Amino acid sequence: MFLRDFLLAWRKLVRRPGAALLAVISLALAIGFSTAAFSVVDAYYWRALPVKDPGRLADAMVRDREGRLDGLNWAEVQAIRQQARTLDGITVQNRQGPMVKLPDRDDFPITAGVSDNFFDVLGVQAAMGRVFHANAGADGQLVLTDRYWRTAFGGDSAICGRTISVGRAALTVIGVLPPGFSGTMRGIAVDLFVPHQTMFGSLRMGSPADPKDTQYEALTRLKPGVTLEAARLDMDQVLRRREAAGSPTSRDARRPFSRSPARRPSPKPRPATFSRGSCCWS
Repeated sequence: MFLRDFLLAWRKLVRRPGAALLAVISLALAIGFSTAAFSVVDAYYWRALPVKDPGRLADAMVRDREGRLDGLNWAEVQAIRQQARTLDGITVQNRQGPMVKLPDRDDFPITAGVSDNFFDVLGVQAAMGRVFHANAGADGQLVLTDRYWRTAFGGDSAICGRTISVGRAALTVIGVLPPGFSGTMRGIAVDLFVPHQTMFGSLRMGSPADPKDTQYEALTRLKPGVTLEAARLDMDQVLRRREAAGSPTSRDARRPFSRSPARRPSPKPRPATFSRGSCCWS
């Protein structure tokens, strides 16, 4: 039975080779596209970030009364960092693209200015050299991702201690990150990391004293066993105290928003919202 069906199909293919070839190519492309699409979805939504205990991470933004999303300002981040009791840490980043002068060309990699506790909160260590740490960052420090170290500097084993021209500043490479880590934002591969001392200092990527400078993407690490709701209430109280004390805020009354970047069982992130004045996770 099978042999008869096979022979019948073979005769039809021989009679119309063009149609047969088109069918084979279409099937191959469909299989290839499905595999590629699954790989992209898997990489961007389902794989955990290559950091320590990613299930306790949640990134935070703010939502104003009109529903627009924005970041926290530097003073608010520092207040949460100092006063929130439900968090093991909060860190921020601000990505820009200052020019890097390489030996053979000018390049425009993605540079992330981060608070100096960034790698401590994530639990990421250097594969070569060292990373900067909380209260120990310094203006002029620079950390490379493994990918950029290999593509831009050929995997130079003597890269640590080398001075690199970034923007108008001369920064010193202190370390190279392990393969696979290029930041915490899905779809955006960071190439260079600098501590906030460099971000506000040599590179001038922001103004910590300006309450309207809200370009900082905040990432929090919850303490073990703490729920999102408990963290929301905790941070809400911090922001309420700031407002009650008359601390300057941005131009609009706004409400923070957060989601977990680390664990996404589906393409829809788990949202959460805070507020300057009130906070609510949804």
